[in-house]
Amino acid sequence: MLEELITDINNFNEKQVDNDVINENKTYFSIYNNKINQPFHKFWFTLSNCKYFTNYNDYSTIRFALNNKSNSVQKFIDFIKKLSEYLKKLFEKTFDSVTVDLPWKEFNNYPFLLSFYTNNEIIFVDSNKNNLEFDKLDNTFSYSILFEVKNLKIIKTQLDSEIMYTLKYNLSILMIQQEPQLDLKSYLLNKITSKHSDSNPDNLSQNSSFNSKPSLPFLSQLSSVNLKSDLEARNESNSQSKSISGAPKGLIDLKELLEVKSKLIKVNVEQDKNVTNSDDNKSGKSNTNLENALVEQKNQLKKVKTKEKTLFKQLKSKKKKSKNKESDEKNEVMEINTLDNNLELDLELERELEKELKTSVPESKIIKNKSDIEEFEKKKSKKNKKSKNKINEDMDLEKELELLG
Repeated sequence: MLEELITDINNFNEKQVDNDVINENKTYFSIYNNKINQPFHKFWFTLSNCKYFTNYNDYSTIRFALNNKSNSVQKFIDFIKKLSEYLKKLFEKTFDSVTVDLPWKEFNNYPFLLSFYTNNEIIFVDSNKNNLEFDKLDNTFSYSILFEVKNLKIIKTQLDSEIMYTLKYNLSILMIQQEPQLDLKSYLLNKITSKHSDSNPDNLSQNSSFNSKPSLPFLSQLSSVNLKSDLEARNESNSQSKSISGAPKGLIDLKELLEVKSKLIKVNVEQDKNVTNSDDNKSGKSNTNLENALVEQKNQLKKVKTKEKTLFKQLKSKKKKSKNKESDEKNEVMEINTLDNNLELDLELERELEKELKTSVPESKIIKNKSDIEEFEKKKSKKNKKSKNKINEDMDLEKELELLG
């Protein structure tokens, strides 16, 4: 009975569509499938192997994913598209520039998403016909759904002076049935693989090639040639042995051995020894000659005179002279500095003595005695000697430091 109420999606006919009266004052319109015996029966559809995708407004709208590559889904899509073309013509008689909004979202390499409206009268059951709530919807299960085109809504839009109309489908779910999950434990994989391999001729060829040992063409040719030659040689040897001896296979014939021995070439061992010794002597002589030549070349290399030692001595002497010059220049500089220092010291001493004289002798007294002058000069000479001794000591220290450095 239920099958008779479901729309046949294999063939579409414009004459099977009945509709409400269309006028500009209405917003919702219903369409009916007059192929069904019942009047006012709407277009019912069924789809299987659907996956739950998402919901909106507390399950007031549910969206399912469809495999648009499957035959049943493709037939449903084609049927709705043909129905939409007919509805566009029908509504354009009353409304200008009508476009039809299809009830799914299309993607190139992704399942189509089909949206449905829900109500409290929807039947939701599992595979054992037990009632379920909407919150039990799970994308791990597959679902079969029964739905209808409840009505069509016309929407008016105005852009500047242009007025356009959009026709939308209102799909309503009647029933959702949860399909049973696959029990993997109940399946035997070896049976499934054997079925697939038997049914697919390509797999048969692959299996046969896999089981057989791989053989390259040039190896097969070589092996065939070698086998033929080996077989022919064996057959000839067997035939000759049978014709000559006539003896069974495990025995040795003495006559044959004697004949083979007589045919062998006699070799003189002493001659061979002499030949080898002569060769060894020749090689030994040649080796000794080479060794002597190498020794002579080595001795000649040792006797070669070089001027490296003399040059080295000259360089040393030059280096010493340069060092002596530098030390002499330094000494001259030091002497000049010492003379300058001595002059400065003399001046300082004279100044100090003058100050002492001024402080010790009053201005009214004048030194007239020669003895006083002589004492003054002695003191001056003593101080000069002391300063010179200090300078000489400093010079000696600097020279010692330079020698140590």
